[in-house]
Amino acid sequence: MRITPLSLTLIMAVLSACVACAAPVKGLFPPAENEHTKTIYLVSHGWHAGIVVKRTDITDGVWLEQNNFPESEYLEIGWGDRTYYMPPEAHWSTALKAALWPTQRSEATKNSVT
Repeated sequence: MRITPLSLTLIMAVLSACVACAAPVKGLFPPAENEHTKTIYLVSHGWHAGIVVKRTDITDGVWLEQNNFPESEYLEIGWGDRTYYMPPEAHWSTALKAALWPTQRSEATKNSVT
């Protein structure tokens, strides 16, 4: 496989961003005593992970799927390769296929416990 200059530039940009984000931003944490904060939860469903946020913390119009769950207090989003994300149980061959032969992506928004 030949690496083009554009590919190399993108790889270097991603690696630089990862290294730059490795240390906390000074003054960001802990928040100031009177500073407004929002809680974000990272949840695990076995081989799937999701991000859960409080519905009222989402700015209107940013996450249109929030309208699909009007009664929910919290919303969760997950993502991944469709053939890996959708089955109820993980299998090594499914993971290998998802890693080497990406298919249609899957984004799932669902309501969480209210």
